[in-house]
Formats: sequence, structure tokens, C-alpha cells
Amino acid sequence: MSQSTTSIAAPDLAKAFPRSPRETLGGYVIAARTLDKCRAAIAGTLGEYHFNCPLDNFFFNFAGISGDEFEAFVATGADDEAVGKWVQENAKQHD
Repeated sequence: MSQSTTSIAAPDLAKAFPRSPRETLGGYVIAARTLDKCRAAIAGTLGEYHFNCPLDNFFFNFAGISGDEFEAFVATGADDEAVGKWVQENAKQHD
């Protein structure tokens, strides 16, 4: 598994919205929004949003990954494509 070390600018969620829960990342709904909130939490720009909230946990539980694992990978500076690939590689398989 290769990890990107590119620093991705975190969104300032005090001034903007995270992506829609309907937008997919790695084939999963909610994941792109969760990624935006995770990056903002790491950067301290989360505003009134919460990372690892019940909506994020719906995604984490379905995918079978933890918020801590997700955050640790995102903290490497991985871009959207790398995070999507990581999710696909680490998520439990569904029919």
C-alpha cells in the first residue's frame, strides 16, 4: 500500500460546507463528506461540524473501519484518490 505525502489543504468548515453525503469516495456515500470533516478536524478548521459523529460512524460501521484508522491515514496527507483506494482496500466486502 503506497501513501501519498502530498499535503492536502483542509477545507475551512467555519466558512464553507463539507461535500454532500451523496457524493461518493471509493464507491461509498458519506465518505467524501467524512473526509472533508476529518481534514478540517486535523487542521483545526472544523467550525461547528463534528468529525466521527453518528453520520460518519454510519459509514465507518458499514465499511468496517474505525474513525481512528481513517484519521491516521488521512493525516498522512493522502489525496482523495489515495483515501478512496485505502477505503476500498480496508473496507469489509459486501454483496
